[in-house]
Amino acid sequence: MSTISDAALLEQRMQATFGMTRHEYKRERARGPVSRAYLTNAIRIVDNSGVVTKLLEWRAMRLKSNAGVKPPIPFRAVLVLFLLHVQLGYGINYHRIAETLDVHFGAEEFVLLGIEDRSGDHDD
Repeated sequence: MSTISDAALLEQRMQATFGMTRHEYKRERARGPVSRAYLTNAIRIVDNSGVVTKLLEWRAMRLKSNAGVKPPIPFRAVLVLFLLHVQLGYGINYHRIAETLDVHFGAEEFVLLGIEDRSGDHDD
């Protein structure tokens, strides 16, 4: 007897019904890109607040050396994403922010936020 996971069953049904994966369907239904006005406003607020400098100071005091893996998303980008989501009424939760990064942002937005555009897929 073959057992299929719920996720695999959902993917099969998505393919049969819509001819695309769940991720492709979400992309197609996405509201489009995030307004550049909201993004630049959030960047301006975070950059003028001084909080990023303070967070980096606190992090440097805590670390014994500068060795180790660098975070893939810098403090500044996280704060901008939090503020952006508050402005847009999206809420601040991991899945919604990941969706914004995956579906609504392109290379230009990653550059504005200082996020290195690494290869990966939706699950990453």
